[in-house]
Amino acid sequence: MANNNKLLSKLFSSTGIGQSMRVYIPATIIYRGTSFVRGFALAWLLARQTGQFSLLTIALQVINILAPLVSLGLNEAVTRYTPAYHQRKQLKRFLIRASALLFGITFIACLILFIFSQPLGNIFFLNSQITVQQAASLARASFITIFAITIYFLIASILKGLRMFLLLSLLELSHGILFLITALAGVFYISRDAEVVIWSYIFSLIVPTVIFGAMLIKRLGADEYEKPSPALSVSLLSRRLIGFGFWAAISGIIWQSWQMYSLWYLTKFCDASAGDTFAAGRLISQLIIIVGIAMSVIVMTSVCVRWEQGDKKQANMLYDFHTKLILSALLAGGLILVNLREPLALIFPRKFAGISAILPQMVLFFYLASVLTFLAIHFVLIEKTRLMLWPWLTGLICNVILAIFWIKGGNALIGAVDSACVSAILPVVVTIILILAERQSISFGLIMIILSSVVLILPGLAGILIYFCLLV
Repeated sequence: MANNNKLLSKLFSSTGIGQSMRVYIPATIIYRGTSFVRGFALAWLLARQTGQFSLLTIALQVINILAPLVSLGLNEAVTRYTPAYHQRKQLKRFLIRASALLFGITFIACLILFIFSQPLGNIFFLNSQITVQQAASLARASFITIFAITIYFLIASILKGLRMFLLLSLLELSHGILFLITALAGVFYISRDAEVVIWSYIFSLIVPTVIFGAMLIKRLGADEYEKPSPALSVSLLSRRLIGFGFWAAISGIIWQSWQMYSLWYLTKFCDASAGDTFAAGRLISQLIIIVGIAMSVIVMTSVCVRWEQGDKKQANMLYDFHTKLILSALLAGGLILVNLREPLALIFPRKFAGISAILPQMVLFFYLASVLTFLAIHFVLIEKTRLMLWPWLTGLICNVILAIFWIKGGNALIGAVDSACVSAILPVVVTIILILAERQSISFGLIMIILSSVVLILPGLAGILIYFCLLV
């Protein structure tokens, strides 16, 4: 019994940045490793039907785009304000009201999307490779997934806000392993198309949500999370959550649309086969932003705790040190991917041989996107998430304009990658300007690390040599 109590205490304990990284980063690497294995296996299995792999990638991006919209970004708000209400010993009441609000809004929104599955399916998925009925069916599966993933992210958001990164790691690992098993089994035994994978995604979200949600509810029943205090105003709390979450949601939609646009344009208006190659290259290069986002969550939650305690100077110092350290490490990881692009291309089917030619630009795009996630922590701290809208929108508009001129003809694949990569530069500049306009500081060292990202597209070993010179 004592051992069980000790284990539960460890699972539900809050951790600092150092300990969180020791737990969460290895877990994220394992989780993303299973994602890569799944993506690699699906690339081979779905390659037999041209366009299915890129269709799956687009479906997953549609889910990522619409999920924050249907929930009004309330999961982001839960992560931001959980530390504050935990400090006040009002956590249970806060979470009950926030969860009820999120559940109600998401259910209604997903129901509306489900009703309009056919026209939306035509917009998102219809191309020369699939029928109207298949597009509508894939849309229905995607909209059910959106509801499931929103509730899953609610559990994850609470764990992030409480800095329970060990339990969060177990949640994500259980989902990742379950998704790997069910996706491969579904494609191998049922049908080799994107919709089967989406249904396996739904199953892999529901199971850990129920299990870990029940554990969290039981834990939050402890008296340590609540004390007698004035009642929380439902209307005031709702306005605060929606005010924060709405802008985070709009920004998130634009963020995901920006990341998907080149692939969507390439697949819908040019060549589905080139879209498959783009999706395969994206599978490798997005490892940078996957690790970057995981690390930014740890930094953000820990910095938010210091900020809520009133120690803003220490919070900014903590942010600057860890941001520079992590972005330097991500840049090194990007250089490794770029210089191993030839052998990495060999592990994919021969029809994806163009991966090696597009990987440097794709890695640079996702590195700059990672930079943006760290810079955006400033907006979270000062509770002005609406400011995220402008750099993300700048990136999307640039991508849309460049796609019109560059994604066409025999060079459509290279044009798609170049338009995405170039569109990531101006948003970084806009973000820095907005941070300075809000009288937040950015160190010279951080600016130099951001400028150093150019080493990712330098030829041969030049990028590695310049990177090490900069470190010295």
